[in-house]
Amino acid sequence: MADEKELHAVVLDCGPASAIDFTICARLKKEPRTGGLPVIALIAPGAENQHLELLKAGIDESFVRPIAPAKLLDCLRTKLALPKSGSNGIENGSWICCGSLEMKLDAHRVRGNGRDIHLGPIEFNVLRHLLEAPSKVFSRDELINAAWPDNIHVGARTVHVHISRIRKALKTASPGSVIRTVRSIGYSLEMADD
Repeated sequence: MADEKELHAVVLDCGPASAIDFTICARLKKEPRTGGLPVIALIAPGAENQHLELLKAGIDESFVRPIAPAKLLDCLRTKLALPKSGSNGIENGSWICCGSLEMKLDAHRVRGNGRDIHLGPIEFNVLRHLLEAPSKVFSRDELINAAWPDNIHVGARTVHVHISRIRKALKTASPGSVIRTVRSIGYSLEMADD
């Protein structure tokens, strides 16, 4: 499955006497494509001795079942540096979220509904500024100051071109996110009504 799909983490539900779990974990950790994936094991009660073998295989975290689903989700959010559910603003150090739109600042990564959105550096900086204060209207000058280097002269038309590129990218990956034009004033990021 890891060879066929893009995974973000693996949760192994380990049987009490299963040796295959160690093999799966070791294989995932050796592969260049999956070596960085967090691997979390759920160990059967009474089989805590599996923990040592799983550590040798490279497991990142293990829990003895039964485990509260919220605890597992919190662990996954921490390991993946994901924003907490329902958050708006900077969470976990480097994520900005608004609705289904997520931006990881240090990786220059944007996702909408879990799908990657590819933006150039200027578009990334403009969207970041809009995401930091959803629904707030920013003038073109404010966006220029936030997104462009100081030594570059930028006109209003250039801002409009970059806004158009962001809108096009959001339309396919995050249709609930809309950049609204406020005539003669500027732009704001809005979440469309469901």
